[in-house]
Amino acid sequence: MVHRLTNNLEKLLEAGISPAEAVDVANGAAEIYDSNRKLKGAHSGALGYIGYKLYKMMSWTADYDPDLEAFSAFRPYSLEGLASRAVASRSAVGPAFNRLVDHGFVETRRVGRGFTCRLLIPEVSLIELGRWWISQQGEPGSIAHDFCRPMGNRLLSMFPSASPSNLLS
Repeated sequence: MVHRLTNNLEKLLEAGISPAEAVDVANGAAEIYDSNRKLKGAHSGALGYIGYKLYKMMSWTADYDPDLEAFSAFRPYSLEGLASRAVASRSAVGPAFNRLVDHGFVETRRVGRGFTCRLLIPEVSLIELGRWWISQQGEPGSIAHDFCRPMGNRLLSMFPSASPSNLLS
């Protein structure tokens, strides 16, 4: 399944979401997207554990700070480097990286014998995350009530395709 390549980071920042929260939202969106595509009895979802781990790892600096440039600039990567940083084998990282590309979470460009890539945040993943956050129940004062539901509404308000009639509330 190939999605239209869009980077919704700018929309998140324009909606008043802080850069650190925007990276957390991107990672949450990837996690919910993966979870929603997990078949009954399957070990992992569409991105797989290593795919999700790669996405999360590439969205952080080496010091585990949010890395907004990963979403805006094409950076050189090698499968060996990704495998080393993810502490996984090259034979596991290659297919996981390809799943990220196939599902629209990574855009690549060929450069000589290597490649450069940047992270993307597919619209469908943000909509699914917003709907999931809205579905969280909680008493006033709880994280689900005070953070998840308002953030879910904020995410869904960014996309006209996420009409209120489709919400899971």
